[in-house]
Amino acid sequence: MKDEKEKFYKDRNVWLRGLFMLLFIFLMGVAKFVMLVVVVLQFLVVLFTAEANDNLLQFGKSLSVYQYQIRNWPLT
Repeated sequence: MKDEKEKFYKDRNVWLRGLFMLLFIFLMGVAKFVMLVVVVLQFLVVLFTAEANDNLLQFGKSLSVYQYQIRNWPLT
C-alpha cells in the first residue's frame, strides 16, 4: 500500500494534468476579462452608432465557444 502512494506522487501524468488544469483556469480568467471588455465595447458601439459591430459580435461568439469548451473539457 505504501508503494502505491509513492507511485501516485511520482507519476508524471498526474503532475502534467495538474499543470494543464492550472493553465486552463488561468486562460478562463483571461477569457472572462476579454469577454467583459468585448461586452462593454459592443454596448458603447451600439449606444453611439445604433448598430452592432459585426467583428466584435463574431469575436464574442468565438470566445464564448472557447469558454464552453474549456468548461466542458473531458475529465477522463
